[in-house]
Amino acid sequence: ALVTGEEGTFVTLTLRHEDGSEADVTLERHRMQTSPVTSEMMADNVGYIRIENFDAGAGEGFEKAVTDLTDAGARALVCDVRDDPGGSLDELLDMLDLLLPAQTTIVMRDNTGAEEAYTSDADCVTTPVAVVVNEYSYSAAEFFAAALQEAGRATIVGTKTYGKGYSQVPLELSDGSAMALSVYAYFTAEGKSLIGTGVTPDVTVTLTDEEDARFVAGSLALADDPQIAAAVRTLETAVAA
Repeated sequence: ALVTGEEGTFVTLTLRHEDGSEADVTLERHRMQTSPVTSEMMADNVGYIRIENFDAGAGEGFEKAVTDLTDAGARALVCDVRDDPGGSLDELLDMLDLLLPAQTTIVMRDNTGAEEAYTSDADCVTTPVAVVVNEYSYSAAEFFAAALQEAGRATIVGTKTYGKGYSQVPLELSDGSAMALSVYAYFTAEGKSLIGTGVTPDVTVTLTDEEDARFVAGSLALADDPQIAAAVRTLETAVAA
């Protein structure tokens, strides 16, 4: 609380070195920007893309990850949306547009029954894809998997997702707090809702309690992750081609 403050203001810190000496440094406060998307190349030229959330910048980060990996020779991609709480519809649409040909990607329906359909264009990457999900894949994260599964574009691996099917808008209240109001229900191109059902994986693989704890802590290496290994196996034919 003492270090944080308004962006553009300054804070002075006293650093105590190992030898006991001290030195003051003055820092300008800035908002931290972290990428919601990270990526790396795994064995056999399989690209791995971790999507932490669908907040601002996720779509751009995803496109860069896909481009960098395919340019580096990736013949297949594993997209990891485990423990992903979702985020922005716009970011989701950008990601689906990159992976899907021209088609309806998502349908939004308001309380009057009026619908708005969103579509992707014909320009897309064709690299084989697997998506890893779990019970904490939520909202945009599980719809990402659902849309790709329904289109036959990706194999879904892991455990059944949460089952959220509503879109919210935040409303600021007079006391400075806010509430999120559900204003739309969303559906796949074929009219499927995820409410209470979620996405059932094509290949069900669970983590042990120890593996899950290590995954949450960020210490479960990809090479030791059974769900990632299963996703890679589903792509073996494409990788061997």
